[in-house]
Amino acid sequence: MKRALSPSSVALIMAGGLFLFSVGQRLDVWLNAGPQVRLVPAEIDLGIVKLGRPVTSTFSLQNAGGSPLIIRKLESTCQCTAPTTPIRELASRTSEPVTVTFKASRLGSYLQRVIVETNDPKEEIAVFTLRARVVTTASTQLSTAVLRVQGASGDE
Repeated sequence: MKRALSPSSVALIMAGGLFLFSVGQRLDVWLNAGPQVRLVPAEIDLGIVKLGRPVTSTFSLQNAGGSPLIIRKLESTCQCTAPTTPIRELASRTSEPVTVTFKASRLGSYLQRVIVETNDPKEEIAVFTLRARVVTTASTQLSTAVLRVQGASGDE
C-alpha cells in the first residue's frame, strides 16, 4: 500500500531541493569567481596565402570567469602578424573579437603566435596560433595545374 506524502513533507522536500540548487549556483560562482581567459578558436590555419597580401582573421577573446578580465598585453611573435582589439577589460562571462592581420614578406610555412597576457590567476598567458603557407602567384597557379593533371589521370 502506497502512502501519500503529507503537504508538510512535500514542502520540506521542495525547500531542500531549492536550497541545494541555490548552494550549487553559489558554489559555481565561488569556484569561478576570478577571471578566466579563453581563446576561441585557439588556432586558425589560413592555408595557402599569397606573398605580400594581407589576410585578416578573427578569434574570440572570452572571459568565462566571475570577475573582470584585464588584458595587460596583446602582442605577436613576429612583425608579420598584427593583433588588434579595442578593449582592455572584459566583464565576466563576455567576449570580444580580436582581429589578426597576417602579411608575410618571405615564402614558406609560418607558425605565428599571438600572446595575450591577462590577470587570470590560473592562466596569465594565453596563446593563439596562426598557421599559413606562403607562396607566390606563380606557385599557386603551378600547384593548381599539378592538381588538375593528377586529378585527370587518376594519380594521387
